[in-house]
Amino acid sequence: MNSRLDTIQAAVLNVKLRYLESWNSARRNHAAAYRSHLDGLSGITQTVNNAGCVYHLLVIRVDDRDRVLQALHDDNIGAGIHYPFALHELGMFKDLGYAAGEFPVAEDWARRCLSLPIYPELPLEAVTRATAILRRETERVL
Repeated sequence: MNSRLDTIQAAVLNVKLRYLESWNSARRNHAAAYRSHLDGLSGITQTVNNAGCVYHLLVIRVDDRDRVLQALHDDNIGAGIHYPFALHELGMFKDLGYAAGEFPVAEDWARRCLSLPIYPELPLEAVTRATAILRRETERVL
């Protein structure tokens, strides 16, 4: 496949490139705010803070993920699930013969991962609102 950019795409990206560092910095700040609000919350596992990460996605693991996701959606918060299956569960790998439970860590990630909204223009109030719902919903489980 030849995937060279055409002139218009290159021109647009050339303009956007000057904003890249500020966008990355904004996403890092949002990730730090999420970490701060969620730190120590029972039922939520956060990813390790990596200073070089630009947080294209901000993925946490949460108990009863589908219920928590519905609560976020009910409040118009665009959380999602980017990786709903462990690889061995996909149809294209069925002929490899792996059974449920053979990859418990991957299966746990698939059942509990939740991607929180993160983009440069995200208002800080949105982080606060999302984390308040996460707090409420994870405390409900206890």
